[in-house]
Amino acid sequence: MFEFSYIVRNDSIVDIQPLEVSKKQVYEVIRFIDGLPVFFDEHFDRFLSSCALAGVSYGFDRELLAKLLVGLAQKNGVQSCNLKYLINVFEDSVDFYAGFIGSHYPSDEMYRKGVSVGLLYEERNNPNAKILNQGLRSRADAAIADGGYYEVALVNHQQKITEGSRSNLFFIDGAAAVLTAPLGDVLGGITRQVILEELQRLNLPFVERAVGVDELGELMGGFISGTSPSVLPIAQIAEHHLSLPIPIVEVISQCYQGRIAHDRASFRHKYL
Repeated sequence: MFEFSYIVRNDSIVDIQPLEVSKKQVYEVIRFIDGLPVFFDEHFDRFLSSCALAGVSYGFDRELLAKLLVGLAQKNGVQSCNLKYLINVFEDSVDFYAGFIGSHYPSDEMYRKGVSVGLLYEERNNPNAKILNQGLRSRADAAIADGGYYEVALVNHQQKITEGSRSNLFFIDGAAAVLTAPLGDVLGGITRQVILEELQRLNLPFVERAVGVDELGELMGGFISGTSPSVLPIAQIAEHHLSLPIPIVEVISQCYQGRIAHDRASFRHKYL
């Protein structure tokens, strides 16, 4: 699971070691850019929320974790990579781990030309908690590989698109309003949260509602949001081609990059 030479176990940086995966695992994935985590506080808050939803109790110190993760990046010589931190819950123990993982980011061409997205008729049992679901992950990976997609969109029993298998989804309707499934139906990604804040700040129209499969042919455009892709345009979903480029998507992307720069400066001031 983890790469490089060192990981965090509980409250110490240690040599990398095999990690037994428990049946109940709550986790978070955060991106490092130039040696610092992006949206550290937002990810930590979501992690605590996921733990509460999963009925897991474990003591976490926010400041200690911030310093441990930066120290781990320095010890491993990491500048830009994704980091995963998690708790493994066993009958007689609860352990915290953190380490850098294999990371894949979209190419410049993908940002220019967009990516393809397939459909997967699956639902998360507890969408608001970031809990390992290996069955869903395996089926999504198989669908992505079989279809040659960048991502698959999850479709629920009402034929509504909720989210991506590892991302959130946004669509642009014919009136140039931004649509995304409501928070109660999805794992609320940090990128999603920041995008909605920016839409509100810019007074751009958006509606939190799930798009039906039967509406795909009427959409103007769409994009994926997430830790690795940031704001990534969709060129095609199922057999439906979407327009590119779309000015509102470019504005959202620029605003998101601005928020990243502001957050990194804030993290440095607060924790280092």
